[in-house]
Amino acid sequence: KYPNMLHDVEWHTLAISAILAAVTFAFGHRVINDSLFILFARHERRIVESMKISHVEVANDAAKEGGLYRDVYDRVMSYFEEHLPYLNSELTINDVGKVVFTNKLYISKAITQYTGRNFCQFVNYYRIKEICAEYLKDPKKEIRYLSEQYGFSSQSNFSIVFKYNTGFTPGDWSRMVKAKLINNEKVDVDDYLL
Repeated sequence: KYPNMLHDVEWHTLAISAILAAVTFAFGHRVINDSLFILFARHERRIVESMKISHVEVANDAAKEGGLYRDVYDRVMSYFEEHLPYLNSELTINDVGKVVFTNKLYISKAITQYTGRNFCQFVNYYRIKEICAEYLKDPKKEIRYLSEQYGFSSQSNFSIVFKYNTGFTPGDWSRMVKAKLINNEKVDVDDYLL
């Protein structure tokens, strides 16, 4: 038994030594010849050129994809500005996808790419913008009542979203705007949105 076991150990040692010698030779060959490949050294130039072409094709595909997202974003923006779907408190990304003829992944990616917001943040931004514009038309209205008309189901959620998009609580913002209107200062909604 023992002589066979000794023979097996010698065989493994020999195999490991051969692998280490091959790796050392390959590394030395690469350093001396300034070559990436050992087995395909003659084809290296063609391989490297095809890799460069593939890289350019991937970059071109990314540019095409960017154009696709731009088109989706433009369609979403047109829909939001013309039809005001964000006023519906039940609006979902799938609802928008049906109207602009694309899926939710493209819509989500397009909105994020061009606004830095996710879909819910994007919808809420438009809701807050609409509430602020309505308030400027008639500052006698209480801003918290406008929130219900413009798609917010709870006051606490509205307050959080309002502060996120303006930097002010609804009460602070409305007091500030009233003061400016009393002093006949120009007030533009976009000046208050982040």
